Amino acid sequence: MIFSAKTPEELGEAARALVALLDVQPVAAFYGEMGAGKTTLIKQVCRELKVLDPVSSPSFAIINEYRCEDGRPVYHFDLYRMKKPEELFDIGADEYLYGGDICLIEWPEKAEDHIPFERINVNLQLLPDGTREIRINNTTP
Repeated sequence: MIFSAKTPEELGEAARALVALLDVQPVAAFYGEMGAGKTTLIKQVCRELKVLDPVSSPSFAIINEYRCEDGRPVYHFDLYRMKKPEELFDIGADEYLYGGDICLIEWPEKAEDHIPFERINVNLQLLPDGTREIRINNTTP
């Protein structure tokens, strides 16, 4: 699936499509350069999931936990500042990533071999005209 958006408000369609996939495959990996809109899209996804907590990038904590209206947890990872992939195990990330709850991962390339192979890949690209192109691919067979 391919979507485009010039403003954060235009991310709703992509966020809704992603939320529908998260019901089947709860892990999503967000790829894109700095400023491509990964955190902004995750905020929109959390809005669609009816997350009650404020959503922000967990750059220094590596992971933030949010709660949905229905009590479900959502885990938001930002791996940008990780020095080595093994740091994921130090925080017990395998329990989150393989526990069946929704996990949204920014900068997954920093720990590619340590996140589930079966996941949703979300690629964001900032185009020269300021439009963001969002490609969503489900790797689940």
